[in-house]
Amino acid sequence: MMNLIAIVIIAGIAYLWMTRGYFSAVLHMCCVLVAGAIAFAAWEPLAQLLLDKSPTRGFLSVLRDSAWAIALIGPFAISLAILRPVVDKFLPLNAQVDTLVNYIGGGACGVVSGFITAGIVVMGVGMLRLGTEFGGYQPISIGSKGSIERTGRLIVPVDTVVAKLYGHLSVNTLASPEPLAKWYPDLETIPGALRMTNGDGKDRNTVNVKDISAYSRYSLGKDRTGGTPALTDLLRDKWAAGGAQQVVQQDGTQYPANSHIEGFVIQFNAGAREKYGSVTVGNAQVRLLVQNATNPSDVSYQTLYPIAVATRAAAADMMFGRFRLDAPVFIASPGAGADTRMAFEFVIPPGFEPIALYVKNARIKPTPIVKEYQTTDERDNAILSGEIFGVDAPEFAIGSPGSGSSGSRPPTTPGRGPQDPSDFGLQIDNRIGKTIQKGNERQLQLDDRVVMDGESTFTPQEVAGRSDVARELRVERFMVTPDTAIVKIDVGADSASSILGMTKALAESLLPPYIVDTDGTRYQAVGYIYEDQSIVKIRFTPGNPMRGLTELPVRLTRSRNDQKCTLVFRVSAGVRINRFMLGEETVTEFGPFEVGTQRN
Repeated sequence: MMNLIAIVIIAGIAYLWMTRGYFSAVLHMCCVLVAGAIAFAAWEPLAQLLLDKSPTRGFLSVLRDSAWAIALIGPFAISLAILRPVVDKFLPLNAQVDTLVNYIGGGACGVVSGFITAGIVVMGVGMLRLGTEFGGYQPISIGSKGSIERTGRLIVPVDTVVAKLYGHLSVNTLASPEPLAKWYPDLETIPGALRMTNGDGKDRNTVNVKDISAYSRYSLGKDRTGGTPALTDLLRDKWAAGGAQQVVQQDGTQYPANSHIEGFVIQFNAGAREKYGSVTVGNAQVRLLVQNATNPSDVSYQTLYPIAVATRAAAADMMFGRFRLDAPVFIASPGAGADTRMAFEFVIPPGFEPIALYVKNARIKPTPIVKEYQTTDERDNAILSGEIFGVDAPEFAIGSPGSGSSGSRPPTTPGRGPQDPSDFGLQIDNRIGKTIQKGNERQLQLDDRVVMDGESTFTPQEVAGRSDVARELRVERFMVTPDTAIVKIDVGADSASSILGMTKALAESLLPPYIVDTDGTRYQAVGYIYEDQSIVKIRFTPGNPMRGLTELPVRLTRSRNDQKCTLVFRVSAGVRINRFMLGEETVTEFGPFEVGTQRN
C-alpha cells in the first residue's frame, strides 16, 4: 500500500502541474522545497511539545501516539498552504513558453514536488501507532543473526530520497548549527523503528523526554591492549551457554574486530509505562547515535541498535540479569516499581564516540563513562550485584525503617498486640470495595469482570453492594498480573495514614504518594476510590500513575465528615512493604507486611 500511495501522489501531482504550465510548476516546486525544510526544522521540537502538552486520558490523548506524524506533516501542509498564495500574490502573471516546454517542464517540476510530498507523507504516516508491517513496508527488521538490519525499500524510494535530500541541505545550502544530517543520519528508517512495538503496534511508540533520563554508562574492553579479549570474547555472558553472540551492523557487515561494548543505563519514570503498568522496550525502540571525528574535515555519523539489555529480572527481590537481543524481543519491567532502570549495550566501532541516545525517538545526552570493565566476568558480576544500576543510591533506598521524619507514626497500635494492616488503613487485596454492574462501567475498561484501566463517576446507590446483581455481572476487583498485586491505603481523616495531618503546602503540592518496600523500591499510586454523600469516583490507571494529590477529584478537608478516600497502589507481588510517603516525606511506617499474589 505504501508503494501505491507514493506512486499515486507523484503521478497525480506531476499530471496536475504538467497541465498548469512550466512557470507555475516551478513556483510550486520552490514552495514545496521550502515547506519541506520548515517541516523538518520544526519536526523534533514540535513533536516533543505535543508529547508534553497532550493529555494522558480522553479523546485528545491520541495526540501522544501520533505526535511525530503530526509534527512532520502538519508544518509541511500549513507552510505550503501559506507560501503558495503569498508567491501567487507577488507573481500574479504567468510566463509564456511553448506548449511542449509547458508539458515537459511542468511535468518534471511536478515529479520533484510529488517526490517530496510523497516522501513526507510516507514517513509521517509511518510514524503513527500502527502495525509493524503497516502498508506492506518496513525499512528495518530483525535479521537472521538477531541484529537490526536495513531490509526493505519502496519501489520508488521517496522516503530515502527526501531524507537524504534534506539531510544534505542541512549541512550545505540550508546549513544550521544542529543539522538534520547529524542527528538523523538514517531518517528514512525512523518510522519503521517507531512501529516495532510489542503486540504489533499495540504498545506505545512514543515517550516524553521528561519521562526518561540517562543514569549511568560503562564500557567493556575499551582501549584494550593485545593481551585483552577480542570482540568475540566480549560478546559472551554468564546467562547464555551457547557461546558468543552473533551481531552485525545495519548493512549486514561484521563489526571491526577491535570494536568494544558500552552500556547505557536509562531510568524510566512512571510516565513511560504502558497502560497495563510495565515499561516495555524492544530491539528497535532504543538506538545510539555515534560520531567519528578522527578526520575533522569529514565527520561521519552512524546509528547503532542495542545487542543486549541488563535489568531487574524478578520483582520480589533484587535479582538482575542480562538478556540478549538476538531475536524479536520485548523486555518488560517486572513488578510495579515507580522507577525502572535498564542498561542497553551497544557494540561501538573503533574511532566512534556516542553523542545521543534515542528512546522511542526521545533524544537524551549520554552521561560520561563512570566504570570501565575489561572482562565479561567483571561486567556480569557488576550486573548481578546491582552495581551497574546503583541500587544503593539514595533515590532507590529511601532511608531505613525507624529513620522517619516529623510525619512518621509509631509502628504499633496500643491494645492491638502484633501489627495488623488495618491499623494503618491498609488493605492488601485487589477488591474495589464496591459492586459495579457489568454494562454500567462507563469509562472503566474491563477484562471480563475486572477493571483494567479507566476513570468513572457513579452515585453511591449505583455501586452499593447489591444482592440482586447476578454474580456473573458483578465487577468487584482491579486487575493484577502474576508478578503484581494491589495495596490500598485509606488517607481520610479517621485513618492512621491520613494525609490531612500534613502541612497544607505539602498536601497540596505536586508530590506523588508512594508505598515503599523493604528494599527501598517505591510504588506510585495508580488510582483512588473517592466517596462522599453524592458521588463515588473510581480511578485505576496503571500506565498513568498519580503525580500528586491535586489529581484527587476534590480537596480533602476536615470540615466534611462524609469524605472517604483510598489510594490504590500497584506493587510487586512477594515484596514486604513498610512505609507510606508523600514525596520525600514519610506519612507513616508500618509492618513490614508481606504482599502475596492475588487473583482476578
